[in-house]
Amino acid sequence: MKALAFDQNNHALAKQVGLAALLSILISLCSRVIIPLPFTPVPVVFQNILCLAIGLFFGKRIGALTVAFFLLQGLVGLPVFSSGGSGIAWFFGPTGGYLVGYLAGTYLTGYLYEKRSDFLGAAVSLFSGMSVIYLFGIAHLSFFVGLNKAIVLGFLPFILLDVAKMLFFLSISRATKKAA
Repeated sequence: MKALAFDQNNHALAKQVGLAALLSILISLCSRVIIPLPFTPVPVVFQNILCLAIGLFFGKRIGALTVAFFLLQGLVGLPVFSSGGSGIAWFFGPTGGYLVGYLAGTYLTGYLYEKRSDFLGAAVSLFSGMSVIYLFGIAHLSFFVGLNKAIVLGFLPFILLDVAKMLFFLSISRATKKAA
């Protein structure tokens, strides 16, 4: 019986890893959807909300593993970051903090939603995860342009669109809960 339990655990783990790998490819595909803004080195992206939505819908474990796979793809040279960027230099460039923030924000989103999975829990989870992404991103960007300018360039132009993206995924979350 012990061998059977071991096989079932390996099968479940393999399914989770496979799902995370597939979801990381979805995040990578979203790297092509950007809106560059001429006044800031930070483009409007959809990867951030997709990472958080994965944490919301699949939990902290699969969410964090998915984002880790995505970051690893970019680290080894696959063109998965915004505008098809890749390599370790992206982590040290102006937007590198946002990339690291995806991992922390996704984990936090999944963690919080696992604690409270109603509509308010989903809202708090998404807003907390997005706040972590901004915290990491602005902190890193501030090394290049200073803190005040990092807020002006890396937060203010994006917050309204990111709130709209979060509201969109909240409505999906609510609709899937009602359908279940």
